[in-house]
Amino acid sequence: MVIGFCTKNPVPMFPYIDLLAPYGQYWFVTITPYGKDIEPNVPEKERVMESFRELSDIVGVDSVGWRYDPILISDVYPVKRHISDFEKMAAYLSGYTKTCVISFIDIYKKVERIFPQAGRT
Repeated sequence: MVIGFCTKNPVPMFPYIDLLAPYGQYWFVTITPYGKDIEPNVPEKERVMESFRELSDIVGVDSVGWRYDPILISDVYPVKRHISDFEKMAAYLSGYTKTCVISFIDIYKKVERIFPQAGRT
């Protein structure tokens, strides 16, 4: 049996991590360059990257993957910024995962409603 987790902040699970030890685990942790303008309830990316490394040390490099998604291209987050931020994050996470998943934002009705700043490009 394997339990899969998708999160932007694994820290709240750390006190319970020993309870999960008997199970296979796979963690996808989303880390993007967005600030409070896009993700007001997500901790600063530096803290999430630190917790990603802590999680990898606990569960193993093969049990944690990095999600860099969705990629939103805007005036604040242009392509050059994404490339630069991705390179920095990849260097920091190097050796702590073997998996990175990327995707671009898909604008559909629900996204337009809950995330109007995504806009249409």
